[in-house]
Amino acid sequence: MATYYWVGSNTVVWDNANTSSWATTSGGTGGAGVPTSTDDVVFDTNSNLFDKTITIGSAVSGTSGTCRDITVSSSNVIFSLTWSSSLQVYGNVNITGINNNFGSGTIPLKSQSPGKKFNQGGRTNIIGNITFDGVGGEWTLQDTVYNASTITLTSGNVYLNNCNTISRLFYLTGPNAKLIDTGSNSQIIVSGSSSVAPFQVPVTSSNISVTGTY
Repeated sequence: MATYYWVGSNTVVWDNANTSSWATTSGGTGGAGVPTSTDDVVFDTNSNLFDKTITIGSAVSGTSGTCRDITVSSSNVIFSLTWSSSLQVYGNVNITGINNNFGSGTIPLKSQSPGKKFNQGGRTNIIGNITFDGVGGEWTLQDTVYNASTITLTSGNVYLNNCNTISRLFYLTGPNAKLIDTGSNSQIIVSGSSSVAPFQVPVTSSNISVTGTY
């Protein structure tokens, strides 16, 4: 396990091949390697990313960026995700910088262990699609999640922790066991179109648990 700091320009891609954009220290020398599912990544003030764009994965090949924890304390960064690329996160998400945006792509949260946290920093519509998809995974929200498109719970447990989720669509789907715990003071707020049920829970499924109020 290692921690990688972004030191690349805004003209390169974060994928499974680019080694030049990562350093092992904040503001250090690039060429440290490529983050994997066991490595943490950090985007901080020394990343020099104010008003710049990082392309994640390839819209042509469908490749993705991968990490364990992601921390974004830098501000005004566009992480360019397209509909066919993704950022696979196997640990915690901690976005504290302001005015960041992850485009229209998908962030699959893939942890298979409990104790993970999801912090969007209270920002609005910064992530296109979020998928909670890890057998045995557990995620606890740290603040209200404002999502531009779709939140999907495929497997694992999500604890709203008295934080709201606001999304166009919210799906609970797939054969694996899953739980969403809204607690006593949370809301799932959806605004899907009339042609799509915005909050879909298979009524005959025994593998889904919804607790609290929604």
